[in-house]
Amino acid sequence: MGAWYDGDLTKALHVLVPQIELGLRGIVAQSGKAITKAHSTVADTSVAIGMGDILYSETLKEILGIDLALYFLAIYADPRGMNLRNRLAYGKKSWIVGNR
Repeated sequence: MGAWYDGDLTKALHVLVPQIELGLRGIVAQSGKAITKAHSTVADTSVAIGMGDILYSETLKEILGIDLALYFLAIYADPRGMNLRNRLAYGKKSWIVGNR
């Protein structure tokens, strides 16, 4: 949080966005739903579900309610919103608001 208060938004986002993803994955896990899925190309291997999988899931909508789930989706994963997670993780344009 020090980076946020210091105005270093790049550093803050690189720390906070993965923590939010981990927290949302934890919410899904507490509901008893799987937080891993089969690897797309390596047999008998699983990977953690990604933020898109989490945010588009019915499970999260049921737990958080549609409004809060849509809020997280719009900010972090939906290409029609800020899409912060994908912009941060994959370098898709700037994460700065207004520079879409």
